[in-house]
Amino acid sequence: MRPRAQTTDPKKMLSYQYRHSYNADYSLTVIFFDESSQMRVGVVCEDRGSASVLGFSTFSRESDIVSKLGNPGNVSIRADGLRKAISYPKWHAAFELERGQVVGVCTTSSGKVTYRTPYKEPTATAAAPDPWKVVGVEDDDDLPYPAPPCKSGAKVCEPWERDWKPGAVLPAGAVVDKDGTVWPKGKSAGASASTKQA
Repeated sequence: MRPRAQTTDPKKMLSYQYRHSYNADYSLTVIFFDESSQMRVGVVCEDRGSASVLGFSTFSRESDIVSKLGNPGNVSIRADGLRKAISYPKWHAAFELERGQVVGVCTTSSGKVTYRTPYKEPTATAAAPDPWKVVGVEDDDDLPYPAPPCKSGAKVCEPWERDWKPGAVLPAGAVVDKDGTVWPKGKSAGASASTKQA
């Protein structure tokens, strides 16, 4: 093993990462923290190795850890959302997980491991419109359109027996047939408009 990457911040932290030349997935990270002008080991993590912490190692399942140790005292999710670190401060142990399986084991003086850049919930984006939330078309459009299906699954039913969503609104003067057609400007206006289209 040889140090392959090194990051330093002399006032706060010194980090070494060791890798095997024959196993690109393996890494051993040792992080030292400055405590009263003395560097002390704060975190040691082995990723995709053979080390065991509290009887758990690579490929152990998250559910088994939680079953044996209880709920973690701290959970940190990496910025990309693909990795999670669960920490047990009582035992100064942490486990890095991918898809519910251990990929890394850590011992830590603080009792927890957190990612420098944690995951942030995505901001709400505009959802696709629900076609039945607001039933209707533009006021100047008098072409008929389908009503929601019958609650019973039948092809024909009364307008009040249809699966209207809460807050559904029909245009003023609209008519709904038993066969499930909504005529926005009433049936006679809609019939003449559909005749014009043909």
